[in-house]
Amino acid sequence: MGNNKSKPIQQQDAYQAHWSKNQAQELRNLQKQEESIQNAKKQQLDKMKVETDQKLIQIKQQEQQIQKFEKGQQTTQQLSFSPQQINLKIQVSFKKPQLLEESSQVDLSQKEEKNKESKAVLTSNVSSNNNKCIIQNNQQEIQLQQVQKDSQQQDEYIGLKQGQNIIQFDIDQQVEQNTKLSDEQQIQQEVQQQSSQKMQQETQQQITQHNNSQGHVDTNANEEAILKRCFMINMKELKISNLYAKFLEKFSTITSDIILCDIINCVLSSEQYIQTQKVTWLVFVIINLSECKVFDDNVIFNEGSISKQVWTKLINAVLDKLVSAVAKPEKLEWLGSREDVNSYTNQENTNASQVYDMLFGQQKSKNFEFSFENLDHPAIYQLLTYLDTKSQQKDTQRFLELITKRELSKCQQVNLSDCVNQQRALKLLDKLSFYPRITELLFEDSWAYGKFQQYKNGRDLQKYSIFGSILCLSTFPRDFPEVNKIFCSDQGLPILIECYRRPIYEIINQMADIFLRIIRRGKKSQLELFTYLVKLIEINLDIEKVTEKEKFDKCCYQGMMFNLQQVLLEIFNPFIYNTNQANAKLSKINKDLLAQIKNQPLLAKIYSNVKQMAPLKTELIQLDKTPEIDPMTFLYLLIQKINSLQQHMIIDYVISYVILQYDKRHFGSSSKLTQQSEIDKAKYDVLLLNPRSVQNTIQFLSFQSKVAQSLLDENYKPKYPYGLLSNQFMNDIFHYCFIYNSNNLALDYLDEVISICEFTIITMKYQELIEDTHLRVLGMHLFYIFNDYVIQQQHGKASDKAFKIFSENKVIKEFLIEGLIKAYVDQDKVKVTNIIPTFRFKQAVSQLFSYILTTHSNIYNKKFVDYVQSNTDTYSNFALAYINDIKELLDQCLSTTQKLKQEEDSAQTVQVRNPTLQERKEKILKQLFLEIAEKKCLGDWKGFEELFKNIVLFTKIEPKAFLIEESRQTFTENLNYVVVKLNGPENNNCLTSKFFTKYDVKIEPRHLSNYIVDIFINIKNQQEFWDELAMNNSTLQLEILHQLVNQMGYLKLKTQYQLQEFLQIINSLQQLKIDYDQFFRELQQDPNRQRRFIDSLTQNLMTDPVMLPNSKQIVDRVTIKRLLLQKKQDPFDRSYLSVEMLIEQKELKQEIKSFINVKIQELRSIRHGSKQHLK
Repeated sequence: MGNNKSKPIQQQDAYQAHWSKNQAQELRNLQKQEESIQNAKKQQLDKMKVETDQKLIQIKQQEQQIQKFEKGQQTTQQLSFSPQQINLKIQVSFKKPQLLEESSQVDLSQKEEKNKESKAVLTSNVSSNNNKCIIQNNQQEIQLQQVQKDSQQQDEYIGLKQGQNIIQFDIDQQVEQNTKLSDEQQIQQEVQQQSSQKMQQETQQQITQHNNSQGHVDTNANEEAILKRCFMINMKELKISNLYAKFLEKFSTITSDIILCDIINCVLSSEQYIQTQKVTWLVFVIINLSECKVFDDNVIFNEGSISKQVWTKLINAVLDKLVSAVAKPEKLEWLGSREDVNSYTNQENTNASQVYDMLFGQQKSKNFEFSFENLDHPAIYQLLTYLDTKSQQKDTQRFLELITKRELSKCQQVNLSDCVNQQRALKLLDKLSFYPRITELLFEDSWAYGKFQQYKNGRDLQKYSIFGSILCLSTFPRDFPEVNKIFCSDQGLPILIECYRRPIYEIINQMADIFLRIIRRGKKSQLELFTYLVKLIEINLDIEKVTEKEKFDKCCYQGMMFNLQQVLLEIFNPFIYNTNQANAKLSKINKDLLAQIKNQPLLAKIYSNVKQMAPLKTELIQLDKTPEIDPMTFLYLLIQKINSLQQHMIIDYVISYVILQYDKRHFGSSSKLTQQSEIDKAKYDVLLLNPRSVQNTIQFLSFQSKVAQSLLDENYKPKYPYGLLSNQFMNDIFHYCFIYNSNNLALDYLDEVISICEFTIITMKYQELIEDTHLRVLGMHLFYIFNDYVIQQQHGKASDKAFKIFSENKVIKEFLIEGLIKAYVDQDKVKVTNIIPTFRFKQAVSQLFSYILTTHSNIYNKKFVDYVQSNTDTYSNFALAYINDIKELLDQCLSTTQKLKQEEDSAQTVQVRNPTLQERKEKILKQLFLEIAEKKCLGDWKGFEELFKNIVLFTKIEPKAFLIEESRQTFTENLNYVVVKLNGPENNNCLTSKFFTKYDVKIEPRHLSNYIVDIFINIKNQQEFWDELAMNNSTLQLEILHQLVNQMGYLKLKTQYQLQEFLQIINSLQQLKIDYDQFFRELQQDPNRQRRFIDSLTQNLMTDPVMLPNSKQIVDRVTIKRLLLQKKQDPFDRSYLSVEMLIEQKELKQEIKSFINVKIQELRSIRHGSKQHLK
C-alpha cells in the first residue's frame, strides 16, 4: 500500500492534544484583536514614566491570565452549527489526529512535547503582545525576534498531569525600527524596554513559584461562572439562551445540583419554549461543556475549574436529554415522532433534522467553500462516546439511524467533478469507526453500511447506504452515462484522467483506513467486517450475468466492485509489497481454510460453485472443527472472488482497446473514429491504469501464483483440494496482464510478471492441474505480452530484462519449450479465444520460439531436440497442427488476395465522368473499406511468413522435427503445396497486386519461396524424407522446383552455392520419381497384392497394417494414428476407437515388408549414386 496508515488510540487523549494546539492559536487571534492602545501624546519625560507604570499594571493582569492557562484554562471559542439557528459560524481548524494501534499506550514524552509546544507558543505570543502594547504607542511597525544567549537562557518547567512542559522565556528582545525615531521616541522606547524587562523578571519569579507548587489547581474555582456560561444563564435579566426564564427568580445562586435537578427539567418541560429552541439550547450546552481540558480530577475552563465528577454528571445529563429528544421524544413528554427509521423517504423527525444540521451537517466557511471541520469538535467526541458507552442500545441504534439517513440523502447527490458530498459522508464514517459498539450496530443493520433485511439486490445496497453511495463513484460508461458528456473531446485527456482519478482514490484510501482500523480491533470486529463484506458480495453475484440484462441491472455498479477490490488491496498488499515479503507471508495463508472453503459458513455462500472453479484433485479430509477466520487468508479469498465479478468490465476495457488499435491502424490517429475510441478507452484508464491500482493488482496476481505453487508438492502434484482455485486465477492473470501490457506497464513489474508466468508454464506441463483446455490456453496467452518485449530486445533496448526472464528463472527454463508446444496444440483444439485471434496467438508463439531458439540457443535448443526425439503424442499433434496451419493460412491469404486483386482491376476499368455527390461519397467509403481489407491481408501474409520461416529454424536445429511417423507425409505434401501455390501459374496474377507495396508494411509473396530452399537443404540427409517422397510422390511438382531455382538466381536471394545444392536435390528427386513410377507399375500388375498392400484411405503402400476392431477395415498404422490425433473414432463406422484397440496384422506386415525390401534396396542403390554426386 505504501501509505502510512493511521492507527487507533484512546480518542480522548488524541482530541485533547489537538484541541490544546487550537486554543493556543485562538489565544493569539484574540490578543491581536484586543483594543488598540491610543497613541501616546508627546509629553514630558516624567508624564511618560507615569503612563508606563499604568501599562505595567495591564501587563501584570495579562500575566495572571497566563498563570490560569498554565493551570489548564482555555479560552472560550464560540461555535455555531446552523446558520438557520444562529448567526455565528463554526471556525474550527484542526488536523486529523494521528492514530496509533488501540493496544498501544500513549507515549508520555509525545504528550509532553505537544504541551511544551502549546505553552511555548502561548508565552511567546503574550510576550510579543506586551511589546506591541508599548510600541504601538509610537505608531511604529516593530519586528520582534527571539535572541537566545547561552548565559541568559533559562528553562522553566511547569508540572502538568503526565509530564513537564518547557517554556523558554527570552530575556532580551531586539527591536528593529523600520523608520528613524525622534529623540523623544527613543527616550520613550528605552523606558518601555526597561519596563518590559522588569515585567519579564517578575513573570519568571511567578513561574518559578508555580513550578514549585507542582501545578496544583483549585477544583472549585469559579464554578458558578462556568455553569452560567455553559448553560447560557443570565440571572440579571432572567434569561436562558436569550429566552425569558421566569423560573430563575427562585434561585439565588447556580450550582450543579440546581442545574441537574431543576433547570434542565424546567427548560425542557416549559411550554413557553418550542421544541426547536429546546434542542438548540441542548446542543449549545454540550458545545460549551466540551470546550475544556479534562484531567483525572478536574476539568479546566477559561473562567476556572470544576471537579471532573460534577462535569461528567452535567454532560451526561444533557447528552441523555439530547439523545432522548432525537430517538425517544416521548420520554421528555414531547410530541412523539412518527418517522419510520426503516423508511428512506420518511424524515418527519424535526429534532433529528435539527441535531444533524447543527452538529453533523455540512457547513460553509467564510470563502463559501464546504467545510467538514465541525466533525473534529470535542462536542462530537462527547456525543459519540456517550452513544458508544452509556446510552441504551436501542436508543443508540435509533439515533444513528436517524442521523445516517439524513447523511445518506446528501451523499446520494453524485457529482463526479466534485465528490464533496461523498467525502463529507466518508468523514462521518471515519469518526464513527473509532467506536466499537457503534461500528457493530452500523454493520448489523443501518443506513451507513446497508439494511440487508430490506434490500432485494445489489443496486438497493448501492443506492440506500452511505457506503454504497460513496464507493460507487467511477468513470466506467456502464455506471454513469454522464461520463460521456465529461469526456467529450480527446483534447486534454491526461488532465481529465488525473482530475477524476484523484478524488476517487482519496476515497479508496480513506475507506481502507477505516477497514484497517476495524480489523486491528480484534477477532470480533474482524468477524463483523468480513460478514458484512460477504453479504455485499453475495447480493451482487449476478453481476457476472451481463448477458441477462434484467439480473445484471439489479446489481451494483461495476465501479463499486472495482473500488471495493482496491480498498481490500490497500489493506492486503503491504504484506506482499516485494518478493521477500510475499515469500515470507506464504506460510501465513491458512491452507486448511482454503481446503475447507465449501464448509466455511461465510465463504460457502460466495464460493458455492467451487467445483466448477477448481476440480477436486485430492481427497478432502474432514476436520474436527471449522478453521478459524484468519484475516489474511480471508482477505485473499474475498479479493479473489471480487476479481471474478469484474470480468465483464475488464472485457469491456479490452474491447475498447482493440477497437482503438483497429481504428488507429486503418483510419489513422487523427480520424474522428480514432479520437472517439481514445475517449472511450480513457473512461476506463481513470481507474484501471492508476499507478497504485496497477501495482496493487499485479502484486496480488503474483502472490496468487506463489500461493498456487505452495499448494503443490515437489512433483507438482496438488497437496490440497480446491484451495488453488486456479481456474479463476487463469482468467484474472490474462485479462489484467493484457491490459497492462497494452499500455506498456506490465514490464515495469517484471519480477511479478515472471512469478505469474511460472505457474502458467507449470499448468501447461502438468495439464491435469487445469483440465479445462480453454483456461489453459487463456493462461498461456500471458506470454503474448513478451512479443513487444522480444521486438525491443531485437533492437537492443531490453537485453538485460530478456536475460533475466529467459535465462535466470529455473521454472521457465525447464518448462518453456514444452509449455509453448502444448499451448499451441491446445489453441488448435479451442480454435477461438476471447480476445486474440487464433492465428495471431500462434504467430506470437512462433515469434517467441524464434527468439529463444536463437538468442538463448545454448539453453533451449537441446530441450527442443530432446522433446522432438521423445516422440510423444503431444509433439505429434504439434507437428501436424503446425504444418496444417501453414497450408490453411496460405489458403486464407491467397483467397483474400484474389478478391482484392479483382477489386483493384475493377476500379481501374470503371471510370465515371462527372460523378454526383452521392457517388463520390460511396466511392470514398468503398475505398476506405478496401484499404482496411488490404492492411488486414498484409497482416495475414506477415503471419504466414512468421510461421513458415520457423520451419527453417526447427529443421535446422532438429532435421527430423517434422519427419516423425505421424507427420512426415503431411509435411511433404504441404511443403509441395506451398511451392505450387506460390510459384504456380494459377496465382501469377493476384500475387502481383499493387497493395503489396502500397503501405509501410511491404511484402513480396513470391520471395517466401526462399524458405523452401533452406528447408530442403536442412533435411536432405534424412532417410525418412527420401523414403516418404519415394513412396508418396504423386503431388511432387519438379517443374516448379526448377522454376524456383531460376527465380532465386534471378532475384539473387540465394548464393550460387545454395542454388547448386538445391538443384542437385531436385535432380535426385526427379530420378526417384522415375523409379517410384516403375515400382508402382509392377505392383499394379498383381491385383491381389495391390488390394492387400494399398491403404484404403490414402491409396499409398502400407508399412504397418492394422485392423480396426469394429469396421474390420485394414489401414496403415500411421494413417489411423494421424486421424485419431484429431478425433478418436473409426473413420468407417464412427464408432469409438483408440490406438490401444488397433489389431496388429503381423503376417501381412511381414509380407509387405518382404515385398518392399527388395524394391527399397533397389531405390536406395540408385539414390546412393545421386548422393555421391551431390557430395
